[in-house]
Amino acid sequence: MIVFISQRNHKVQDTESIKIQNNITSEQLVYIQNLPIVGFDLETNSLDPFIGDILLLIIGDKEQQFVIDIHSFNQKEQEDLFFSRFKENKIFLGANCKFDYSFIKVKYNISILKMFDVMIAEQRIRQGFSTSNSLAAIVERRLKYIPDEMKKDIRLEFIGANKDTFIFENKHIDYAAGDIKYLFDIRELQKEHINKLNLEFLIYNIEFPLIRRLADAELNGYVIKEDKWLEIIKKNEENQFLKQVELDEEFKNLRSYLPKEEQIYIKNGKWDRTRLKKQKNIVLDLFAEEEVETNKFSKNKKIKDKSPYINYSSVTELTYIFASLGLPLPTKTGEYIVPTFIVKKGKRVVDKSLNSFTTSKQAIESYVIENPNTIGEKFVKALINYRKFTTRLNTFGEDFLIKYKNPITKKFHTVFRQAHAITGRLQSGDEKSNRFNSQNIPAEKDYRECFCFEKDYLICTTDLSGAEAVIMIDKARDERFYKMAILNDDAHSPLATAVWRAIYKSRGNELLAQTFTISKTENKHLRTSFKPMTFGSIYGMFVKKTAKTLGITLDEAKIALKTIKSMIPKTFKMVETNSKFALENGYIILNPRTNSRIWYPDVLISKANNSDLSFDIAHEVDGSARNAPIQGTQADMLKEAIVEIGKEIDRQNLDIKLLGQVHDELIYAINKKIKLVEFIKDNGTKEIVEPHIFIKNWMCQVANRYLSFIKMTAETHIGETWTK
Repeated sequence: MIVFISQRNHKVQDTESIKIQNNITSEQLVYIQNLPIVGFDLETNSLDPFIGDILLLIIGDKEQQFVIDIHSFNQKEQEDLFFSRFKENKIFLGANCKFDYSFIKVKYNISILKMFDVMIAEQRIRQGFSTSNSLAAIVERRLKYIPDEMKKDIRLEFIGANKDTFIFENKHIDYAAGDIKYLFDIRELQKEHINKLNLEFLIYNIEFPLIRRLADAELNGYVIKEDKWLEIIKKNEENQFLKQVELDEEFKNLRSYLPKEEQIYIKNGKWDRTRLKKQKNIVLDLFAEEEVETNKFSKNKKIKDKSPYINYSSVTELTYIFASLGLPLPTKTGEYIVPTFIVKKGKRVVDKSLNSFTTSKQAIESYVIENPNTIGEKFVKALINYRKFTTRLNTFGEDFLIKYKNPITKKFHTVFRQAHAITGRLQSGDEKSNRFNSQNIPAEKDYRECFCFEKDYLICTTDLSGAEAVIMIDKARDERFYKMAILNDDAHSPLATAVWRAIYKSRGNELLAQTFTISKTENKHLRTSFKPMTFGSIYGMFVKKTAKTLGITLDEAKIALKTIKSMIPKTFKMVETNSKFALENGYIILNPRTNSRIWYPDVLISKANNSDLSFDIAHEVDGSARNAPIQGTQADMLKEAIVEIGKEIDRQNLDIKLLGQVHDELIYAINKKIKLVEFIKDNGTKEIVEPHIFIKNWMCQVANRYLSFIKMTAETHIGETWTK
């Protein structure tokens, strides 16, 4: 039965399934109060809790759903009659609870303490399946049917609705009630899977308690020092201009080597015009007739490029330049081919019929590595640097401040996807709801120091030290790798030295095979180019990619991979065992503490059909199974640390606020008045420490619950701003 409660007139009519009341009865309040598990949901007119309004509160269970027109009651009635329910120490059952929690926290300053989120549960139970985890999809998958009310996009009618004048109809009430009606059966089915897969600790002790911690972090937001941000923009504009000038000069230099009959196609006009510095980047409107520097916020506007200069951001123009200069260009098949010309409609254009050329970031950076000391090397390196500054201006320019600054809080807020990634790692940002990606901010001092919090707070940045290597070595119990990577803090140098000595030996150079050395001071360029090999080889890098990375032959690449494997055999055995297990069983367990699990549906399908996996899919599973236990364990560590630190903050009533998470790093705002806090070790010993040490100790303590061979350490910094 659905009970629609409103003190206003709507187009809702009494039916067999809908009962209309102008108030909630005392018996109904008792009914709700006595529910051990309460289904709940909100219908809102916006995704932003600071800007939007709650239109409907839906609360109840499988038998009765109370759909409440919340704004037909005054504020006190809203709080006393309805939202005070959320203060009760019971489980609230919902889907995407973080969204509803945020609205209730902003509008009524109430924190829901216990939640069962069927979306989060479904994601963790089915980690690796690329199917939708919307409520409608979960209902169809678990209950084997789609209710009529979920087949319609009724929810879209709520977006932008006026809370005081919107007229509800039966279809709105049916739709709203459906959002909690089916939760209870879904929960029972999910509990069976949670128990069967031994995911109780992961879901009940980490993922569900994490929901409100992440919601609070999203609501806390950052303050950005906008004057400092604008200084960075100005510096990037200057550097971008200098790189454009450098590209112009190198283009003319390369052109001078061409026969005169070839030079005529790229002379005069924009090819020779002296570049002048622009006063300001301006995005013009749709009807602009002069050139604009487009960015991601104007991507829907079709504006013709009428630049008076060479436009190095234009793929078409770059391809034309490479063809004119006789320089090879990467293709999407991994080859390097000099583009050729054809005449089309009387114009000289690049022939793209035989090859699909690419100027992507990865392709151009590989170009430099794989084609050293070529005539075009200086031009390509300048292009890479130009793109770096152009990307910074497009992604972190003035539009960033305009788009992501919340008009109500004047802060910059992110949003976290809690369990969307295959490894369970947190993801950040959503352009559609104007939430910036906090994990994408450059890890550079200038950018980091723009981010702070309110004036009475310091920012604590704590980073697990070498977490990926520590977890990998611990799982493999690889003493040799431990000595290189942890004790000596440099796995790249000894591995690179061994590889190049083996290569020189294969070339017959016995002297270099015995004496050649790579370190942080000797042959640094080879150490730098080798860095992708250390973890890349462990995670299943192919011979061809190895050859490209190191600029060696395929036979030498085989020697390189064999040498690395011989240096750290226990680590290779560990990842190869994981890969074999995943390919045979269609899943892998990431660690024994949480039993986090990733499924490989293609493997399961091939086993069910008694068929073979394609080479590409098998390679994809192999790479994932090698990497996922490390990345997934890392994710579980950080999530549990957030939960544990949050519990201690509550217990000690500390004014410490989570702001974000980036890779192995947690960022907190700490009230300056807090000088000392209590830290409790796992053995029960208590210590009085400074608040930033409290956070560091908790992060290490939680991480070490996952380790058995070595210990995790961390670095912590505290200051007025976010730091590297």
